[in-house]
Amino acid sequence: KRTSAFLVSSSPIKAANPVPFQPPSRLSAPPTVPERLLTLVPENVWEEKLQETLIEFIRITTEQYKMLVNMQAGLVLQNIYCKRLRSQLFAKEKEKAKSIPKATGRLAVDGLPRCLTADDFVQRVQAFVERQLEEAAQKEQRRSAWEEYSKAMKEWTRIDKLRIESNKLLTAKYKADVALWEAERDLAKRMKRRPKWNKPKKGKQPGPAPKPK
Repeated sequence: KRTSAFLVSSSPIKAANPVPFQPPSRLSAPPTVPERLLTLVPENVWEEKLQETLIEFIRITTEQYKMLVNMQAGLVLQNIYCKRLRSQLFAKEKEKAKSIPKATGRLAVDGLPRCLTADDFVQRVQAFVERQLEEAAQKEQRRSAWEEYSKAMKEWTRIDKLRIESNKLLTAKYKADVALWEAERDLAKRMKRRPKWNKPKKGKQPGPAPKPK
C-alpha cells in the first residue's frame, strides 16, 4: 500500500501518518540571449517583428521561471512546516491518549489550514523565494563576468603573441645591424681609420601588457 493511501481513506488522519512529499525537480534558468540581439537596430519590418517576438519570449520565460520557483519554494516550505507541526501533533496525541481512551487525531480541525496561511509562514516563503532569485542572479552575474574575462584574455593573448613576434623581429634586426657594424669596424682597422658609424645599441623592447582581472 502506498504511504499516501490514508489521504483517500475514510479513517481519521493521524499525526503518525507520513507527510506526502514529491521531491522538487531542478529548475533550469531562462535561456540566455546575447545582448546585441536585443539592442540591435532592425533594418526591416521582419527583423523588427523577430526582435519583438524574442523580447516577449524572454519576458514570458522569465515570468514562468519566477512562478515555478515560487510554487516550488511554497511546496518545500509547506512540507517542512507540516513535518514540524506533525511532530508537535504527534506529541499531543500521545498525551491525549493517556487520558482519553479513543482520541480522534484529526488534523483538519486542529488549526493546520490556519497555520499554512500564517504571516510568519508567508514571510518564510518570501524569504526563501528571494534567496533563490538572488542566487540565480549571482550565478548569472558570475557567468557573464567569466564570459567577459574569457574574451579579454583571448584578446590579451592575441596582442601578446603579436608583441612577441615583433620583439623577435627587433632582435633579428639588431643582430644584423651589429654584424654589419662589426664588418665596418674590421675594415676600418685594416684601413687605419675610424668606423663610419657607432655600434648599434639594443633598444628596450616592449613588455607584456597587464593581464585582465
